[in-house]
Amino acid sequence: MSKIRNVFLIVLFLGFIFGFGIATIQKEPVVISLTENREFAVFKMPTWETITETTFQDNTDEAFADQIIFRDWFMELYQKLNNLLTRFVYLFMEDDRMMLYPISEDGVFKVGSNGEYLVEFPYLISQSYDQQISGRIQNYNDIQENNPDLAMFLYRVTNARDTHWFDEANEIVGAGTYYQQWLVENLDPRITYQETFFEDWEDYKEKNYKTDHHWNVYGAYQGYQDIITMIAKEFPQIGTPREPQGSYCSTAQFYGSLVKRSNYNLDSSIYDTICDFDYDLPEYTVMVNKEEVEEFGQRTAYRNNQYDTEKGTNHYREFFGVDSAEVVYDFGENTGVNLIVISDSYTNAIKPVLSSHFDTTIFIDLRYYLGEFGDFFNLKEYMEKYEIDAVLYVGSLNVIYFDESYNINNY
Repeated sequence: MSKIRNVFLIVLFLGFIFGFGIATIQKEPVVISLTENREFAVFKMPTWETITETTFQDNTDEAFADQIIFRDWFMELYQKLNNLLTRFVYLFMEDDRMMLYPISEDGVFKVGSNGEYLVEFPYLISQSYDQQISGRIQNYNDIQENNPDLAMFLYRVTNARDTHWFDEANEIVGAGTYYQQWLVENLDPRITYQETFFEDWEDYKEKNYKTDHHWNVYGAYQGYQDIITMIAKEFPQIGTPREPQGSYCSTAQFYGSLVKRSNYNLDSSIYDTICDFDYDLPEYTVMVNKEEVEEFGQRTAYRNNQYDTEKGTNHYREFFGVDSAEVVYDFGENTGVNLIVISDSYTNAIKPVLSSHFDTTIFIDLRYYLGEFGDFFNLKEYMEKYEIDAVLYVGSLNVIYFDESYNINNY
């Protein structure tokens, strides 16, 4: 009887393993992992060459590890246990991880004595900021009041300096949430406001460059998802965020804006890599400052390893596009919604995929508009010319809350 039971258990176990493997192979493959911030291996058909070179076997091992069913659940459980263990260990350690150490006289700090992530000093409450945010709120409300049928959206890209992560270790009180509450409480209720949410410093580091103030490919994707989901509540016809179909990472070594401001006062081995997601987009045209171009930025050139190798090259700007007064994407008769985006350089990384949800999308950078066209931006004229349905502001706390150059006077 025991032998029969043992045989039954062995057969049951083998059947379970076999079924688990078959289910893994047959399920829809996951190409991009947004939780692990990388591209997954997928199963490939064998060839004589890949078998003899063992690349087929290696790929199959990697694909099973990446595509196995219930993987997200297992990884989430592992991450929770790991976070609990990390917090427990730090209870018994002197922790300087959130101390800000200056590495230049230009307001650049590294996080922790051995940290490689750079930040600017957190915003602190000041009378100057008080005056600026009052002016911005009034400007938003005036635009909405004068255009009651216009849908208005504000999306603030959260930067480390906007948070309270560094308050306790540095004995300060950051002003980010103070001004956020000020804005939300006084904003016209018809205007939708949202900001990028990060669970904590570790989550932030996964989605932002360590040497630059911009979000990386994963942070940009989160921002894109947030924006489309936010606007779709008002215009459901624009659909849901697109899923990446693949990814690309440049071989260029990117020393970001914070490294440059510190005069490269950091180990030269610390740099960032520019990555981008691939999307299946409909055909479109793009114009930069009234002139049609093949693409905004140099994504194609970078994929062909054609880029400036000088250490000081701003690869974020070159790859995703140089800040421009006006960039217009035209996807034709697409969703019946036309959008104006008032933004800074943060939208450069998501311009094509964001625009794919609209007929016409006009990106305006007010820092360069007067210099490029010799006149101030006139929202009313653009609304009439392009039959605009919505206006979206995207940018850092400074852009959304303070910077007076982003006030619109002709509406």
